[in-house]
Amino acid sequence: MIQTRFACLKDVEGVTDMLLANAEEIQGRWGHNYLEPRHRLHFIRLVTYWIRDHYVRVVEDADKIVGCIIAQMSPSLWDPDTKMLDSRTIYVEPGHRNSRATAVLWAAWDQDVSQYLDENKISQAVMSGQPGRTNINFKRRGWGLADQLWVRY
Repeated sequence: MIQTRFACLKDVEGVTDMLLANAEEIQGRWGHNYLEPRHRLHFIRLVTYWIRDHYVRVVEDADKIVGCIIAQMSPSLWDPDTKMLDSRTIYVEPGHRNSRATAVLWAAWDQDVSQYLDENKISQAVMSGQPGRTNINFKRRGWGLADQLWVRY
């Protein structure tokens, strides 16, 4: 059964595995070797921090994590009164990208964003133009592209 929930500390390993799977798919794009064993501890620390203090939602199939969205809450660079929920990554395992898992994860994220906006917990949510590996059509779901990311390495 496909279901989504907020991650808890018992999910650190599973979410870390998602980040490393994403890194394996984009290996070299950012000019780093994320798959070196020394990086796992770094990811474990980041995931623990994000689960504890920010936003991590997972999607499960038969109690196995098959995808996640990670976002960080922070003030806007341009206006400290603007509270942002800024995505760090979104990843769904390749075998689940065309399944209900992606739709369920996205629907939960979108609902959470709407609730956070309604409650003034955030002023805006930002999803990267290159958020990770999914089959989500952001524009069709009411999100607009406001900026792009240029990288040189």
